[in-house]
Order: sequence, then structure tokens, then C-alpha cells
Amino acid sequence: MHKSAYETGGKFLRRYWRSGMTSILEIGSMDINGTLRDFQPESSSWLGVDLEAGPGVDVVLDGTHVLPFSDTEFDLVMASSVFEHDPFFWKTFTEMVRVTKPNGYIYINAPSNGIVHRYPLDIYRFYPDAGHSLQRWAQIEYPDIRLVESFIAEQNYHPGEPSAAQWNDFTAVYQRGKTEEKSYIFLDTNARNIWVEGLFDNATFNEVPEDKQIIEHLKRDIYLHDVKSSDSTKDSTHPILQNGSPLDRDFSSEIPLELLQNIQVGTMQYEYKGISCLKDPFDFALYQKLLWELKPKTIIEIGSHTGGSALWLADLLRSWKFKTKIHSFDITPPVVKKKPRKLKFHKADVYKLDESILNKVLENAQHPILIIEDGPHTFEGSLNVLNFANKYLKSGDYIIIEDGIVFDLKLTAHEDGPNRAVRTFLANNNDRYEIDTEYCDFYGQNVTWNTNGYIKCIK
Repeated sequence: MHKSAYETGGKFLRRYWRSGMTSILEIGSMDINGTLRDFQPESSSWLGVDLEAGPGVDVVLDGTHVLPFSDTEFDLVMASSVFEHDPFFWKTFTEMVRVTKPNGYIYINAPSNGIVHRYPLDIYRFYPDAGHSLQRWAQIEYPDIRLVESFIAEQNYHPGEPSAAQWNDFTAVYQRGKTEEKSYIFLDTNARNIWVEGLFDNATFNEVPEDKQIIEHLKRDIYLHDVKSSDSTKDSTHPILQNGSPLDRDFSSEIPLELLQNIQVGTMQYEYKGISCLKDPFDFALYQKLLWELKPKTIIEIGSHTGGSALWLADLLRSWKFKTKIHSFDITPPVVKKKPRKLKFHKADVYKLDESILNKVLENAQHPILIIEDGPHTFEGSLNVLNFANKYLKSGDYIIIEDGIVFDLKLTAHEDGPNRAVRTFLANNNDRYEIDTEYCDFYGQNVTWNTNGYIKCIK
């Protein structure tokens, strides 16, 4: 078992073990370079099964893909670093579902990439939609099975252990039945291509495997002869216009990393009226301050997600008796019941904004305008929104680039996209825009998830 599979299995046991549970079944339990039994909850029984006898194996299976246990016998059923070796993993999965108790959980961890490692065979790799497909397969026989979460984790580099960084783990958690979840594994995992509660999070979509990205970056570095380009993400300070003065302003936040990560866990769980909202506490306050002072006539949100943020904005402004029109755009517009009349959801691809009705909306929009970019947090996506908005904004309008904090959170999948986009845009338009530090630094230097992201049009 490689290091990241070991660590993620520990997270599963800490997050999903519930009061009243007693029993755990581990498929493929032989201790090879580590065992998940290290995380066994107190007062629990742990049964390990494998195809051969060895350390950690309590029962040797006969290879028929039929588990020798009764229906609904175990609270948790786990298979880590197993399915890539199993010629008929879908049969094994169906058996895992069969022996899981009502409201019990099933955990799978398998590689999405990596070297050939034969025990005794190495057959499969698992891509982002594998978890959803396994759910559909098992529901033929067990309709109560549901996918709680799945994702592809980033490679987990450990100094002194470079070989441990080669794996991108596919992780999936299922439940027989449904209880409310709050502590998903992906919340504090560097992850892409996330499925949660039956829905794919388009903001986390990444079609290029990390291995391929690394290769392309190496090619680029070789081509440039290791000369750092102007868009390097390694620097966090950039000469930009700050409230009218050309100063060298840091993009990093004063919030300590451990505190930042703890707040991020809560942020990713936050809901408004039962709808995922994903707003941190600082920007909840900063948005209200800006909205009251700006009194926007039009708000454009790029990246609706499930609609919670747009609904909160609409309700807040209606309570203030503002007549602000809110247009929220997403590649998959959400359906929000009982939304205010002045809130509308539209379809748009952040990389193809010209193909949407955003042109028409902005041409007819009343000023002041507030544009909120909360899309995939890539350099290309954020910069495309900035350049598109530049055609329509006037003095006094604002654009907010959300979640530059991904850099401080060390969520490297985003490649510091929001901050790089802000830097590039302001370098080319510093006569028209400034970072409004009244908001960015209200609680301290960039104590906001939108680091240097409150941008005011001044000309």
C-alpha cells in the first residue's frame, strides 16, 4: 500500500465511523507496506480477507468473487489498492454492497495512474466517472446504494520519498441508504474531478491527467532553458497599481496555513437555505460592506455552482429594498426553487463567453455593475472573464476574482490561476483598474479568500 492510499484510508475511518457501529470488513487486507488496521476505531471488530494467507489476513477467499458472509453483516466495507488487480472488480463491488448494513459505508481506493505493479496482475486504472458508473451497476441489484463522494487526488509528494508522489488515487465512498453528510474526505484533500451526493462539481473538472501536466511543464521549462517566465506562479509579489500608487503588493494572505485549512473545511460545507454556498466568513462580511456602499444596479456571477451564493445575494439585496438585477451563469445552470424574481440563471462556458447571452446582458445592464468571477479558478478562465468584462465596465464598477486563496491553501491543481490572471490583467490595464485594499485588507493583509481580488474600475 502506497503512502497516499494509507493516509486517505485513515481519513475515511475517522470521517465515516459512526456511534453505534461495530464491524469492519477489509477486502485485500494483507499487510504490504502498511495496513489500514492502524486506524481501527476503539471497540470495533475488524475482519481482513485476501486471496492468500499472510499478515493481516483472517480469512482466505476462494477466488469465486462470492464473499462468505451473510447479507447486511458489516458497518464498513473497505477495499484499498485492490480493484486494479481484480479481473472482475464489479462483481467484488456488488458483493461488498450485499454484505453492508443499512446506512453502512463502502470505501474504495484505487490508482488512476502509476506504474505496473502485479499482485499477481495489474489490470485497471480508474478515471473520474468510475465511481458513478459503479453505482449504476450495483443499483441493478441494490437500488439503495448511492455514491456519497468520489474524486481523483493529486500526487502526494513527500520530501525524501519521491517515488511516493507518483500516484493519483481514485477514491469513492458509498452508502446503503442515506444519512446527512458533512465531513467529506475531499474537503481537506487536494482533489480534482469531484462527485458529491450524485452531482459532478464542474468547477473541479480537469481533463488532463497530472502526469501529462507535469510532462508538459517539464517540456516548457526545457524549452525556456529554465528561464522563469513572467507568469511564474512561484512569486507571490507583483508590481501593480494599489489604490493609485505603483507598489509591490503581495498576493499571499496573513492567515496562518493551519487556520486557513480549518476555515476552508467549514467553508466547503457552508449552506444557505440548504443549498451549498461555499462562502468563507470574511467575504460574507466584505460582500455586504461592498454591496451597501456600491449599491449595484446589476450583478453578474460567473460560476453558479448550486445557486446558493446567488440566492443569498438576491435575498440580501431584496431585504435592503435594492432593485438589483442578478444574472448568474454556469455551464450547468442550477434549478433553484422559489428564487426571487430579479435572480436569473443562464448557461455559459467561462472559456466561450462570446457564445452566451452575457454580451447582451452587459450591453443592457445598468451601472454600477458588480461582476463576480467564481468559475474553475484557472488562469485562462479568470483572465477570460477579466478581459471580457473590460469591454463593458465603467468608472466605479467592480469585478471580484474569487478564491486566489487556493495558492495559500497549496491547492496546486489550480496553478495559482486567479492570482496570475489578476496580475496579468492589471499589468495590461493599470490605467483603468486598481486593487481596492479597503476590502482586501479590511481584516488584515489579504484576510479574504479573494486575495487582491476586489478590483475597482477607476477610469
